[in-house]
Formats: sequence, C-alpha cells, structure tokens
Amino acid sequence: VYYESQRISEAQQVLDENTSHVAPGHGDSWHLLVEVELLLGMDNLTAADATRALGESANATALTNLGIALYRRGKTLEALAIFREAVSTPMPEDGHDVEARVVAYNYMGVSEMARDNLVSADASFRKMIELLPTWDVQVKAQTRNSQLRAGQRRLLSSTVAAYSNRAEISRRKENYDDAVALSDAAVQAADLLVRLERSDEGASMGDMD
Repeated sequence: VYYESQRISEAQQVLDENTSHVAPGHGDSWHLLVEVELLLGMDNLTAADATRALGESANATALTNLGIALYRRGKTLEALAIFREAVSTPMPEDGHDVEARVVAYNYMGVSEMARDNLVSADASFRKMIELLPTWDVQVKAQTRNSQLRAGQRRLLSSTVAAYSNRAEISRRKENYDDAVALSDAAVQAADLLVRLERSDEGASMGDMD
C-alpha cells in the first residue's frame, strides 16, 4: 500500500522488516525491496546482494521489475539490457510470466522509440502483440472476479499501448495507411477498456480516466 501510494521510504522500512530473516533474493518482498531501494538511490550491500540473487534466478518477472526500477532512475541503457535478459529467459511451460515479458517488451519499445531506433522499437511491439493471446487465456482462467477484472484492465491497457505505439512508428515513417489501421486497433481496445470500467461499480474516477 505504501509503495502504490508513492510513500517509498515507508515501503522500504516495511520491506526491510519483511526480509530481515529471509535469504537475499527469496520471496516477493525481496523483489520489491530491490526496486524500492533503487528508486531511493540506495546502493548498499543489501540491494547489491538481492540484485545478484535475482539475476541468477533467471526469472523474467524479477528481471522485469529490476529493469523498471533502473528505468525509473533514468538508467535507460542498463534497464534495456535487463529487459533483454528478461525476455530471453526460457518461457515456463505454464507461461505464468507472460505478463512480465509483455511489460519488458513495452519498455524496450518505448526506450528504442526515444532513441529513434524505430526498427527495433517496432520489433519489440510486434513481440508484445504476439504474446497478448497467451496472456488473454491466463486472464480468462482467473477464478476470482476481482482478479479477472484487474487482469483484463492490464491486458487491454497493454493492447492499447502496443497498437498505438506501432501506429506512431508508422506515422513517423509516413506509412499513413498502416498508421490509421493500427490506430483503429488501439481505439477498439480502448473502447473495450472503457466498457469494462463503466460496468464496474467499484471503478474509481482514476480508472475511468
């Protein structure tokens, strides 16, 4: 809750307590602690040990979280390397980390767009789109309605991002027919997202926006 409320220092204190009796790199609290300490600009032995352990785990989810933390600190090139490592890890048979791979490809694409490397950016967004059906199957398998809605939100938001970014790339290349078609696909996903929020009595104004 502290983390989601941007109260990072307080989140770090709670995570320190949660991980005090757990070996570095083990458990979800460690994954989040690494991200929090990087966001706080901390470069201590705890974060270093945890980062090393997470890297050795070859876990796409942990690596993607680490990449996001580096990206948010402005370390774009280091983050890009971590994201590439995340998507290169073997996919588990149950595909449970497909969402993390989608997120990693999105950050890779956005980073490459910022560097005006449109070919690599478009390739990342294409890979992102290829993974969406697998993620959709997992979302639909959720047994709890709240988890289903949360998964649908993230899936649709990622779909909008992938198609709209590809549309922007096509626009920059002056491929306007492709840009319009891709924008239409983004709008359709956005419309589904709006319908989802309108049907959810618990949706906040932020969700609606």
